[in-house]
Amino acid sequence: TRSRQTPRQYTSVLNLVGNTPLVDITCVCKPKNPLTKIVAKAEFLNPGFSMKDRIIANIFARAESDGSLRPGMTVVCASSGNTGCSCAMICAIRGYNAVIITNNK
Repeated sequence: TRSRQTPRQYTSVLNLVGNTPLVDITCVCKPKNPLTKIVAKAEFLNPGFSMKDRIIANIFARAESDGSLRPGMTVVCASSGNTGCSCAMICAIRGYNAVIITNNK
């Protein structure tokens, strides 16, 4: 029988970024060495469903720590997809205005 675990509680959805599980995908890859185990990070389980959450969270943390990004500022991001979504999500959570620019495609 499995023991019941209390679900973890996080103070912010941003604490979930990067805390994605490792999944054994060895059976899909069929490595030549039978002792080899292949695991992959399930980055689609980030709050924005993308590995770009991790990248943008890191960019924001560095910019905030060195003073490049301060409260009340507007973040402008050129993106054609997931990076823009992650940027908009983190701006909304942290209270920044966001302008996401893309092309017609």
